[in-house]
Amino acid sequence: QEIRGCSLPPALAMLHTAAVTRAAHMLQACERLVVLTGAGISTDSGIPDYRSPGRPPHRPTSHQEFMRQERARIRYWARSMIGYNAVHSALPNSSHMDLARYERTGRLHKVITQNVDDLHHRAGSTRVVALHGSMNVVRCMTCPVQYSRIMMQDTLVALNREGYDSGLRKVKDEQFRPDGDLNLDASIYETFRVPACWSCGGILKPAVTFFGDSLQPGRIDIRHTFLRIYTPDFIYRSDTCLYQRLQRRPRKISRRPTASWSWAHL
Repeated sequence: QEIRGCSLPPALAMLHTAAVTRAAHMLQACERLVVLTGAGISTDSGIPDYRSPGRPPHRPTSHQEFMRQERARIRYWARSMIGYNAVHSALPNSSHMDLARYERTGRLHKVITQNVDDLHHRAGSTRVVALHGSMNVVRCMTCPVQYSRIMMQDTLVALNREGYDSGLRKVKDEQFRPDGDLNLDASIYETFRVPACWSCGGILKPAVTFFGDSLQPGRIDIRHTFLRIYTPDFIYRSDTCLYQRLQRRPRKISRRPTASWSWAHL
């Protein structure tokens, strides 16, 4: 009768128990399961989300700002430099591990996540579609070269050692956001240096989907799975609005009669 330390009234506890029982029956009945996950699954790993009570309002850097304004890139990378280690050191929690174990039974067909923390992979899941990319990869926006985020981190710290040390002294854990972003004293931006692509000199950007950005082509391919297998009701229930983006005019889609498919959204 408790969820994350919050006691539930008896009536609500009964509803919660009924929902859990129904979910358990669904899992037992389905042959293949697709799970959609968002920021909430990683909060128990110490990575905060944006919408929990008490979280301050936040407007993330948009793709357009990042690409057009050097100041926006400096601001992003300075904040990310300080916050990255805290997010990168997070470990998969029991929810990530349970999904990885369920995949090994052969009944979990796919995990589709909006998260960029790679915790599903680190838990051992292999059938993962990361809709918004990975925060542990940096890509050049001019040429096809990609770098590890750890390499980028080492370079940022080497170029901005004084700002890194002073930033760490001023930071509190509760200031971190889901992508490692956090508030910094504006003075750090004045002398902050951001490396360019070592191959062509182009702009380096984390391989994640920013606000106002488009999904990468390889991730958009998942629409074919949706449109072949699931009813429109399934698509509309997901929080990614993927169906509205990729299929402007809804059309009737039939469910495959030969397999039992179910979905869960975490």
